[in-house]
Amino acid sequence: MYPHRKPKTPTVSFVLVVIPESRELRTAIKQWGDVEEGVVTQIVRASKLHGARNQYCNNLALKINIKLGGANITTTPQTLQHILKLGTMVCDCLCGAPHV
Repeated sequence: MYPHRKPKTPTVSFVLVVIPESRELRTAIKQWGDVEEGVVTQIVRASKLHGARNQYCNNLALKINIKLGGANITTTPQTLQHILKLGTMVCDCLCGAPHV
């Protein structure tokens, strides 16, 4: 977003932030992490964590894993060839955008 600004060398690679419902605070944190410092951030609303079910925590872990360069699903070339012979379409997408 700001091509004239180069991210600093981060001393941390990931920051998890728990905040109250606040669009302004979320925007400021994303601006700091994504644009100014080049640090991966994950923001979680406190209301979502309170009483969170396993599915929410699992989805959050999958999201963080991808942001840190991990792979949530993999396959072998042999399995992929078998799937493609069946006429199956395989799609891969990463949906996410900073709300800066």
